[in-house]
Amino acid sequence: MQPGIALAGFLVGLLVGLTGVGGGALMTPLLIVLAGIQPSSAIGADLVYSAITKTAGAWQHWRQGTVNLYVAALLSIGGIPGALLGVQLVYALAGRGFDVQPILLRALGIMLVVVGGMLILRTLFPGFLTSKLKPLTRHWRSSTIAWGALVGVTVGLTSVGSGSLVLPILFLLPLTTGERIGTGIVQSALMVGIAGLAYIWHGQVDFKLVGNLLIGSIPGILLGSRWVERVSPRRLRLGLGGALLLTAIHFLL
Repeated sequence: MQPGIALAGFLVGLLVGLTGVGGGALMTPLLIVLAGIQPSSAIGADLVYSAITKTAGAWQHWRQGTVNLYVAALLSIGGIPGALLGVQLVYALAGRGFDVQPILLRALGIMLVVVGGMLILRTLFPGFLTSKLKPLTRHWRSSTIAWGALVGVTVGLTSVGSGSLVLPILFLLPLTTGERIGTGIVQSALMVGIAGLAYIWHGQVDFKLVGNLLIGSIPGILLGSRWVERVSPRRLRLGLGGALLLTAIHFLL
């Protein structure tokens, strides 16, 4: 057992349980900054870790009937090839002699700016985004597929955004709140699972690392879920958003 990695998993799990913020935006930077793991290895480990944890959530939503399979399929039609393309871009660049680690850090920094900014805006102005959006009535199928592809590429490149970046298109569709969450989790589990398998294929996943993350994160999520009524999720989300932006600056400069 690697206590430091397990502790990182515990901290991320605790924050996910307290705030509902996706682990990808937290786990990958934590592994890079605190554990000193190479970006490509951190991304691969996070994708496999996320696939395992999100599959459990997807199964629960399936049992509850809060999954719109048609929308999840449309997102996956774009998202799965997009995720594979994102992974392939990494190794295509490496094959041409590029040092992909700085490239991945910059891509990750950009994604953290997007996710951190969205988190702060959604916390400070709840309902602002959804009140400005108009439901899609024309070309919604092709738009859903295209958006899934865009998210897939970013996930394959950085492991970040499989949950938070899917939400905008889900708010444009006539779904209930439960269906938005459940559909997003199911599609995310499929997308990160395929991307994770691609990183495994390239020999970029340390399964011991993934195991230690799971050892820490499972009790962290359970404890965070128990404490959620005792703390201010709003303050935590604002703090997390600020931390993500600071980490992004560190990666981009």
